[in-house]
Amino acid sequence: MALAGGGWAASTLATDRPMTADRETIVDEALESNEATMVRVAMRSQVETPTFDPAEIASATAIHLPRFPAGWRITDVQIYPSDAGPGVQIAIRTEQGKALTLLALRSGVLAGLDGAMPRLERHGVQSVAYWNDGAADIALVSRESTDVLGRLATQLAPVTQGRVAEPR
Repeated sequence: MALAGGGWAASTLATDRPMTADRETIVDEALESNEATMVRVAMRSQVETPTFDPAEIASATAIHLPRFPAGWRITDVQIYPSDAGPGVQIAIRTEQGKALTLLALRSGVLAGLDGAMPRLERHGVQSVAYWNDGAADIALVSRESTDVLGRLATQLAPVTQGRVAEPR
C-alpha cells in the first residue's frame, strides 16, 4: 500500500498525540479524499491498490476498518493525510455496480454517535453518510441519492438495524 506524503505519514503515524476534528471536518475530509481518489482512478499512470491487510492498517494507523458486505469489490486503498490524522480511503464497487468511497478515521469526533444510525447530507452532486461504528469514524461518499447511500451505509453499520437519520 502506498502512503501518500511519506514524510507526513512517518511523522504523523508515529505520534501518540490525539488529533481533534469536528463533524464538518470529517465530512469535508471525506469529500476531499473522494475527489483525490476519483482523480487517481481516472489516471492510467496511477496504479490502483485493491488488496490490503486490515490488521496491518490497524497496527500502523489505529484505524479499525468495518467488514464489507459480500459482493462489494474493493478497487483501491490508500492512506491520506487529514486534519484528524491519517485516514484510510477505500474505493468500492457494490455488487449492483454503484461506486462509492469510504473514509475511515480514528474513532473520536463521532464517538458520541456510537451505535447511532448513519447521518446523511447532500453536498452538490455528492451524498455523504457518516457514523461511528465503535471502532472508527466512518464516512461514505457517492453520487447516489441520500436514500440509496443510506441503504448502502446500513450494510456497513449493522447496529442501525436498517435505519438512517433524515438527511440534513
